[in-house]
Amino acid sequence: MENYIYYVDEDSVNFGNMGRVVFNGKHYRLLGQADFTGRFLGDALDGYFELKAPAVLLDENGKDTDIEAYVYWIFEEVEEQELDSYDYDDIDRVIEDEE
Repeated sequence: MENYIYYVDEDSVNFGNMGRVVFNGKHYRLLGQADFTGRFLGDALDGYFELKAPAVLLDENGKDTDIEAYVYWIFEEVEEQELDSYDYDDIDRVIEDEE
């Protein structure tokens, strides 16, 4: 199943749009910018870093549900590469909080 990030006109960037992601067939609207988790990824992933962003699960009509989530990315650190130039289509995982 393909995972990716996309934008829609109704979420205009002018209004704080962070985009939407598709992960395992589910659509999520990002609620904020991705930020460093600070989590130690282990020796096998030395030179990598993890980001996460808050999100909300969307229903089949593209409307927000009550299910909040976090979207995670793991990137290999490239010297002098800006954060906005990494491939955010490469989503590592999404964790939903159904409380």
